[in-house]
Amino acid sequence: MNEKNINDYEILEKEDIVLEIKEEAPEYGESSIRWKLFQLQKDKKITKIDADHYIKQNIQVFLTNLVSDYAISLKDKLKREFKNIRFIIYESIILNEWLNHQLRRNTIFIEVERFYSESFFQYLKTKIAVPLLFEPSWHDFTLYSGEITVVVQNLVTQSPIDKQNHRPKIEKLLVDLLSKDLLSLMISDEDRMMMIKEIATTYLINPKTARAYAKRRKNEETLIKVLKTVPLFEKWDFSK
Repeated sequence: MNEKNINDYEILEKEDIVLEIKEEAPEYGESSIRWKLFQLQKDKKITKIDADHYIKQNIQVFLTNLVSDYAISLKDKLKREFKNIRFIIYESIILNEWLNHQLRRNTIFIEVERFYSESFFQYLKTKIAVPLLFEPSWHDFTLYSGEITVVVQNLVTQSPIDKQNHRPKIEKLLVDLLSKDLLSLMISDEDRMMMIKEIATTYLINPKTARAYAKRRKNEETLIKVLKTVPLFEKWDFSK
């Protein structure tokens, strides 16, 4: 977790940084300015929020890395079997970073484009011995889940994901926790809201990315209300 709360950092407009660069080097053209912006990020002096905003410091980006050897092995199998197909894999125990009441059981979520989800499910039926569920209701999940459970779900279009590493971005995790999905139902409402607030105040969130995905999930207003409770985004113009 970051040592410094994200609210302690200063948001900079891209145009202000560009003006500063031009003042220091009037001879710079557009390509040189782009190179300078890249260097500032590489040197960890600024962190990009979106196309128009930066934070004046280096901020660690939260990565939804796999924790268990079982999930890592499963990911490798799927990558070999389903090359060039977009899917993500993540575990419920990643939430334990923020929970006082730790999740003892681990659910491995595999989300894939709807056209391929049935193929993934059928393939996994022949490869794993733990409970395997396809788009389960909360009722079915509580009945059939085990110490380790694999859940195959349809990937919502325009989900914020890291395609290369097959993992969700923090904006997806944040919005999904607001959407009363299976993952969010594993924890109490009190813990869920506390977690959402901590994620938004600790890690770098791209509001435009989160908002676009929230619109797909039909909870854009809820997301904006949450982000506006974070000092960093109090004055953010969510109309753009």
